[in-house]
Amino acid sequence: MKDIFLWFYCLPIGKAIILVGLATMAYLWFHQWHRVSRMIKAADAILLACWLGIIVFATLGQRSPYDSSTAILLEPFHSYQEVRNGGNIELYRSNFMNVILFYPAGLLAALLLPRKWPGWCRFLLVVLVLAAMSAGIEFLQYRYGLGRCEIDDVIHNTAGALLGCLASLTP
Repeated sequence: MKDIFLWFYCLPIGKAIILVGLATMAYLWFHQWHRVSRMIKAADAILLACWLGIIVFATLGQRSPYDSSTAILLEPFHSYQEVRNGGNIELYRSNFMNVILFYPAGLLAALLLPRKWPGWCRFLLVVLVLAAMSAGIEFLQYRYGLGRCEIDDVIHNTAGALLGCLASLTP
């Protein structure tokens, strides 16, 4: 599993976007074709549970506590300012990967909600729940010294959930 993450992380951003776009189109086409099936809802629920597990494992499970990680960075988009001030351009990739990390969760969670609900209601619920999950992860990273607590991560994770949710709401 770690090799797949490393392979994907090392892809040029353009290729990663194309890969995610193609996977989304294929999944939504398959989902549309099997919309009435109860098995597809069960599959969506299983995939969502697995993906949420991957998010928790990737953000909390592979880290060990260390003292220097207790910083809290609450300035929105500080990573972009950091790059403009001569920081590591790799921060752009990290931001992009934070968007991609929550994209499938937004897509799958929105597909699980009842279609009879208005689209804006499904959208709002999914984005708020996944934003809260992201904020919770950042808090746990801070609390247990597992990484820096950054508002940028919450912003990018929420953007990923938002994009996934929007993709699921297209007819």
